[in-house]
Amino acid sequence: MFILIWTAFSDHVETIELLLKGRDVPTTVRIGYFKCSVPSLGEVNLSYIVDYLHAEKPELTQDQILVLSIKAREQAVGAFKALKERLNQIDDKKSEKYLSEKKKYQELIHNHIAYSPLLNAAKIRYAYSMTVHRAQGRTWNSVYLDASRAPSGESITNDGFFRFLYTASMCAEANLRLLKYPKLTPLYQAQFVPNNNCKIGPFKIVKGFSYQITERQELEKFEYPTGFNSEVDELKALCFCVAKKLSNSDWRISAIKQHSCQELYTFEHSSKKKIRVRFTYDKNITVKTLAFPDEGNEQELNSELKALLDSSLSIDVPRLNSALETIINL
Repeated sequence: MFILIWTAFSDHVETIELLLKGRDVPTTVRIGYFKCSVPSLGEVNLSYIVDYLHAEKPELTQDQILVLSIKAREQAVGAFKALKERLNQIDDKKSEKYLSEKKKYQELIHNHIAYSPLLNAAKIRYAYSMTVHRAQGRTWNSVYLDASRAPSGESITNDGFFRFLYTASMCAEANLRLLKYPKLTPLYQAQFVPNNNCKIGPFKIVKGFSYQITERQELEKFEYPTGFNSEVDELKALCFCVAKKLSNSDWRISAIKQHSCQELYTFEHSSKKKIRVRFTYDKNITVKTLAFPDEGNEQELNSELKALLDSSLSIDVPRLNSALETIINL
């Protein structure tokens, strides 16, 4: 083992991807490039295996090794494609000429694979020369820090851990690279404590028409369509919200027929064609379903109107509906 002094690296990383037989997802290997100083050789350009550098353990998976071997052979076969074609043109496969050329071809393939840049890419790991405590007061252009644990041990959420990071940042003049940085989130190491008063089970999601009760002043100023005759604020708000969804579109509410637990709206398109929609609601004036009686006649117009009237999913339990909205927003 010897230490490489990393002097410059390239941002270009070559990704090799191959779907192996019997695997569900492709196996990938990333190859990077850098310039370093090697004792007795000076500055040299090398390729390295990125996955080996950043792996938890200094090793590649069997699938990654297999991918590199397959790709190295493919490159070797491609490099001597012309020689293979000349070999195939020899009719007598038992002749001395054929056997000699075949042996030469196999040796070239073997040597090409043996010296393949893929199979010989450097398997390097970061070297840490000193602790953060010993590094205090010194500075380097670039600093690499193992941030997987704090000086106090495995506790990575206490003040000591962040003081540890701060001290390391003071040693870096240009770049501080944190390796194995823990995934710290507001839910880090969160635990679910069961509550005997709560039950987890299926709940019904209703795809109806969600609307909010508008302020009374706006409802009083609104001009209701022909046929609307109700003093129920919820039904007024429903009509107001439907009309608002149609604003800046080619549709308007032409007429409304009111029945027990349902409102039959007639919508008129700018082309003078009309579509009916039945809003069915419960005793709480919560719209449960939307029915389109004319769907079979004007499918395109019905689809356009459905898109305009579309609203988010809602649950009939307010606190569950609030939780669903929170999940959607996240």
